[in-house]
Amino acid sequence: MKRIYVIDTKLLMYMEHHRGNDTHNIFSDLALYLAPIGKGKMYYAYDAPEGSKRRKDMFPDYKANRSDREKKMSKVELRQFKAFKQEYIGYKSILAKFGNLLYLQGWEADDFANFICQRFAGKKDVEVIMVSSDRDWSMNMTAPNIKLFHWGRKLLLYTQEQVKDVFGLYTNEALEAQVFAGISKENVVGIKNFGPSRFLETVDVNTMSKVQKLHAVQQVLDLRATPAQIKNGTGKWGTKLPEKFASLEEMYDFNYELLRPVTMNDLTHQEVQEFTRQFSLAAPTSSLHGVVGAFAGLNQVYMPSFDVINFFNLALPTSD
Repeated sequence: MKRIYVIDTKLLMYMEHHRGNDTHNIFSDLALYLAPIGKGKMYYAYDAPEGSKRRKDMFPDYKANRSDREKKMSKVELRQFKAFKQEYIGYKSILAKFGNLLYLQGWEADDFANFICQRFAGKKDVEVIMVSSDRDWSMNMTAPNIKLFHWGRKLLLYTQEQVKDVFGLYTNEALEAQVFAGISKENVVGIKNFGPSRFLETVDVNTMSKVQKLHAVQQVLDLRATPAQIKNGTGKWGTKLPEKFASLEEMYDFNYELLRPVTMNDLTHQEVQEFTRQFSLAAPTSSLHGVVGAFAGLNQVYMPSFDVINFFNLALPTSD
């Protein structure tokens, strides 16, 4: 079986940075923790500086609140954060040399994960393992051969059936929950305090149509309580529709289109060609020594000591 690893590069590197560690530790850590799963082609998904063109065109303020974080940083924190961003950008050219980079203008790492999982979902001869701790990535686990290695405290591999254990929602519930609740870290507004537990008390994505979901959630807004709260008499909570939207349906349609996974219909012909080129890129065996030789000069500065060829595994094996 062929195995593909899709790495949420910026998130993993930032977690190392936030812990006070050197960002290059992430490469050796990945080699260590993914080794028991088995060999596979490693793809490092990168965010374009401008973010998602599709989402920005639809909503110019998408993730606009990210810049506010830097304003709240101390001078030391800001200097360290800028150094982190420079390191993140610097690794992009290194990974590109090895054929392990996924990067397109107007794309986010999430988009690559979406697209790859869609293309290989249900394929019996391919296993896709996403490496992230972002709940958004769980939306891609639409088939048994799509798995998530959660880069958190437990560092565990989760299947489609197990994903609720870590995120509180199954794959088919994750998108709908975010559509109603919004995502504050991405500046996407929704119903305040309508988190996963309240969403699950109100909506059944397996049995309800769109009209039924909207009706159920509208009742929550009108009564200021979920069905379970009403039944148990546990009191009401203050919530309302965001002022940005005239109706619940308007909010639903807007957020759904904004947050849904990327599809083939979203891509231009040039994007398809470039993605295919990057995805199929692998340095020929005859040129490995030259590529690794060039990388070795940077090894002392950027990378810990380990077997570079074995780690990057430029050739996708047919079996373990």
